[in-house]
Amino acid sequence: MKLPNLSIAAKLYLIFALLATVTVALATVAALNARRHAALTDEFRSAFEGAMNVELVNGLIYAVVMESRGIYMSPDIATAKVYGDGLLVFNDRIGEVVKDWQRAVRSDDEALFGAFSHRIPIPGIPARAGAARGGGQPGGRARMGRQRRQPQRAQGAQ
Repeated sequence: MKLPNLSIAAKLYLIFALLATVTVALATVAALNARRHAALTDEFRSAFEGAMNVELVNGLIYAVVMESRGIYMSPDIATAKVYGDGLLVFNDRIGEVVKDWQRAVRSDDEALFGAFSHRIPIPGIPARAGAARGGGQPGGRARMGRQRRQPQRAQGAQ
């Protein structure tokens, strides 16, 4: 290919303009890729935190189950109280984890998280329908048992 008869200055200007255009195009592509990378990194971070919170809640649920087994396997009320106190602590920790997790939930996951968190009592948030009614929650059963035993003890002391 033969360039038209242009002066050396015109040819140099043409080469510099072509290089500047390619540089701007590459910078634009790099900026778009950086933005996409940042979005993917944020999405990955959110998924990672969600997975960590799921595992944390899963472990706490396992602890609640073990404490509830300790309650019904206890030979006396004093031993059951130890397990009941542990159950309440783990149950409250589940609520705290879910409360912290709620702040990090992305808008596209709000509906799924809402269905999950609706069943868990969260400290500092008023009870919602279906959450923390007492009888259906292990911690609620422990609290109800504690409340029922106290009047019986008062009557026995008289």
